Amino acid sequence: MAMGPVLASLALAALLVGAGLIVVALAPPAPPRPKAPQPLRKFAAAATPWEPTGRLSPAAEAFLFGVSVAVQLRNRRR
Repeated sequence: MAMGPVLASLALAALLVGAGLIVVALAPPAPPRPKAPQPLRKFAAAATPWEPTGRLSPAAEAFLFGVSVAVQLRNRRR
C-alpha cells in the first residue's frame, strides 16, 4: 500500500517528461545567427591588446586585458 503515492509520482513524472520531449521535438529550429558586418570583423581580427588607462578599477582592466589577449589568440588560430 505504501507504493501507491510513489507509483503515482513516477507516473506523473514520466507523463510530464514525455510531454516535454514532444514539445522539444515539435519546436521550430532556431533561426540562423546573423554575421557581423565585414568592417566590424576586420576590426575584431586586428584586435590590439587592451591598454590600461587608469579610469577603470584594476580588476576591470585586468579582465579587459585578458579578453583582448584571448581574442588575439583565437584569431591567430584561424
